[in-house]
Amino acid sequence: MTRKRNLMIMAGILVLLCCVIGIEKMVTRHTDSINSTDEVILEVDQDTVTDISWTYDGDSLAFEKTDGSWYDSDDGDFPVNQDTMTDFLACFEEVHATFIIEDVDDYSQYGLEDPQCTVTINTDDEEIVVSLGDYSTMDEQRYIEIGDGKVYMIEEDILESVTTDRDDFMQQDETPSVATLEKMTVTGGASLNAVYDADGSYSYTDSYNYYNVDGKEYLSLDDTLVESYLSTLDSVELTDYVTYTASDDDIEEYGLDDPAYTITIKGATEEDSDGEAWDIDFVLYIATVDEGSDSDDETVYARVGDSSIIYQLSSDDYESLTACDYDDLRPTEVFSIEWSDVTSLSFEIDGSTYDVDTMTWKEYKKTLKDDDDEEEADIVYLIDDQRVDFDTVTEAIEALTINSFDDGGDTDTLEMSVTINVDNDDYPSVTAEIYRYDGDDCLVVVDGETVGLMSRSSMADLKEAVTSVTLGLE
Repeated sequence: MTRKRNLMIMAGILVLLCCVIGIEKMVTRHTDSINSTDEVILEVDQDTVTDISWTYDGDSLAFEKTDGSWYDSDDGDFPVNQDTMTDFLACFEEVHATFIIEDVDDYSQYGLEDPQCTVTINTDDEEIVVSLGDYSTMDEQRYIEIGDGKVYMIEEDILESVTTDRDDFMQQDETPSVATLEKMTVTGGASLNAVYDADGSYSYTDSYNYYNVDGKEYLSLDDTLVESYLSTLDSVELTDYVTYTASDDDIEEYGLDDPAYTITIKGATEEDSDGEAWDIDFVLYIATVDEGSDSDDETVYARVGDSSIIYQLSSDDYESLTACDYDDLRPTEVFSIEWSDVTSLSFEIDGSTYDVDTMTWKEYKKTLKDDDDEEEADIVYLIDDQRVDFDTVTEAIEALTINSFDDGGDTDTLEMSVTINVDNDDYPSVTAEIYRYDGDDCLVVVDGETVGLMSRSSMADLKEAVTSVTLGLE
């Protein structure tokens, strides 16, 4: 029994030794067949490519080139983004290998027996098949083969550029990035006829550069609000489409034959690195359709100009895109004052009138005696020739803002009025009358035109600031 057991042990050791020797030979043979390199293994001239197709994880796409333009091989109506195709083909223009594995016996160890992706490229002269296998996390490189019996490792992972979502290759419409606005009009659910005129003189202040043109009247728009709207428009991504072959019937079905809003933008883009800018002539149609569901919500559709693509918008995009009425973009501040332009002010409060003059420090200094110790200021405010600290008043004036643009109904109780005279030949003054409305709001009328409702607390702060200044007078 002992001899038999010893023979069995020796046989086992012999088998183990044979396995070790075999593994060592395999490793040696495998190691010897791998060579490091920096070799261009594939060069594809885009101009010669006639068609390209690929299969990735069981899904496939195919495109072909006709008269210099790319088309979906299965759907010639699909709008292919030519630049996206150019970028994708660039992956094959010059493929570098860092390692070459020759005399390959087992492609499966590199994931190439059943590759993750197979790309077939046909050119004027040949067919090229590129198989993409496993990714070596240790080397951070991809195994590929191109039909020459070798396996290569590449640093630039082609698979990162591969997709089987056809929409990634779709030429979708884009909203404009407006650097210079010439004109913006909105019709339908909102009314706007905005122009840019930095040199215009249409009010007592030069704080505004955008105006809503209503007949011969130029109504100020808030620069920040206009530019914020243009930024919002630029940020909207038109990706969720319902059709890319819109017919007249489709346009009618989705309510775009009679849109709820038509937004037109004319202007220019920002200059690129070469100093070039492009003109913008953009039209967006927006429609809402009641789909007849139990929900009260309507579905929103959009179309850019005469594009063949009809998009569905989210409710958030709809809300932001349609916030373009005059009242959405007009200034909310009651006064827009550059205090250095102010020549005098007048307040009427509870039947009393307070007149305030202004001087520059240089002018005021001339009125001082040598022993007068006065603090220097950009502007000096005076009531009855007495200098007053006016900071709280100017701050309260700047804080007057409209919270609701409407006529507010009839009211005849004047709480206070403020007249500001400025150095402007065309518009030398502006007057705001503030009327009692209710416990929370006051009605503001500027130069005889009702503007809207303002918080009573803002009016009270201004009244208190003016009263505090006048109480300190001798």
